[in-house]
Amino acid sequence: METLKIFISYAKLDYDLMTAVEFCCQQIDQIDFVGKKYKIDVWSDHHLIPGEAWKSAIIDRIKEADIVLFLFSPNFIKSDFILNTEIPLAMKRKEESEIGILGIYMEECEFGQLAFRKTQLIPLYHGKLKSISSWKKDKECWDTVKAGIEICAFNSISRLPWNKGLSQKLPRKLQEKNFIHNAPPALQHLRNMVVSADAIKKANLEYKKREEEHDKLQAIAIAAIFVLLILLIFILYTKFFS
Repeated sequence: METLKIFISYAKLDYDLMTAVEFCCQQIDQIDFVGKKYKIDVWSDHHLIPGEAWKSAIIDRIKEADIVLFLFSPNFIKSDFILNTEIPLAMKRKEESEIGILGIYMEECEFGQLAFRKTQLIPLYHGKLKSISSWKKDKECWDTVKAGIEICAFNSISRLPWNKGLSQKLPRKLQEKNFIHNAPPALQHLRNMVVSADAIKKANLEYKKREEEHDKLQAIAIAAIFVLLILLIFILYTKFFS
């Protein structure tokens, strides 16, 4: 099973918010892409080993990540390390098409001057960005966040070199109405970039069907070979011992 690495960038004072997002990622657990499973591996700096050089460890993790999640809050936009190191490094990798980036609007804050401002954030409520702290229904909010992360994961997987041929054969728009709870129209930056989850499911079914047919043909071929061997033994026996 392949691994899809997710790095969570957050302010230390937002630890509780980060753990909620991490739990959301863990609920996804794995992505099934045309018969191939990708395990979700989530990392943030609270996984640092005691005594480990935290700056180099974070930089290495961002360089290795397939997806970076930025947790926007007042504390986040005040962090010099995030603004001067984590965001520029992730954006550079994004420009080189090496990484997926998703911003999650945790608490109300002003981020208009950041390099990240041209990228759509989640969660969205009826097409408008709405901070997680201002949602009245927690489940509704986290369903939307989870769906956004899943879409970003599909997008990242479809960009992998060995999946490009497969993704080009599938529809490029997300068609199911309930995949992103309460906010599908607003996720245009993701909807136009990823493979349809319906198409993924259909491709998975076709893949499994082909596998089953292959197994049946293989079983028939083995049975035919066995019958031929028995027949050959019988012919040899009758020829030499009758």
